[in-house]
Amino acid sequence: MSFTVLMIQFHGQRRMNLKIDHMQVSEMMLSPSSQITCFSEKESFELEFSTAYKPDDTEECSFVIVFDLRLKVHDTHYLAVKYHALFLTDSPITSDFQNSPFPKVNAPAIAFPFLRSFVATTLLNAGFEPILLPSINFQAMYNRTKAN
Repeated sequence: MSFTVLMIQFHGQRRMNLKIDHMQVSEMMLSPSSQITCFSEKESFELEFSTAYKPDDTEECSFVIVFDLRLKVHDTHYLAVKYHALFLTDSPITSDFQNSPFPKVNAPAIAFPFLRSFVATTLLNAGFEPILLPSINFQAMYNRTKAN
């Protein structure tokens, strides 16, 4: 599955074409909440994400956004999902790109709606009322990280 091509430009350099190549779930667990001890009693939704690059490969033209989601499902179950979004570029990933906000703000914001849809559809197909994950302000998260 391939998606829309985006054109981005960094610091006056050549434009880079970028697209989401595919999404993949690498881990998923749906369990009764009585069997789970690692989830905070207060939190019903936890999300972490990171950007992964192939190490020391200057010719690599891809990167991955990895979401790690933990979610209480109607106080009866617990859902954990590790979700990968693979982005392809038409030129090698540079340190300028890696240090720019794009892989930390824009790419997760582009991929997150697909994770939201996956979670809602999976829960519906598993016999639960679907849960629509909240919108995430990735720019605000990035700003907090930079401030720390």
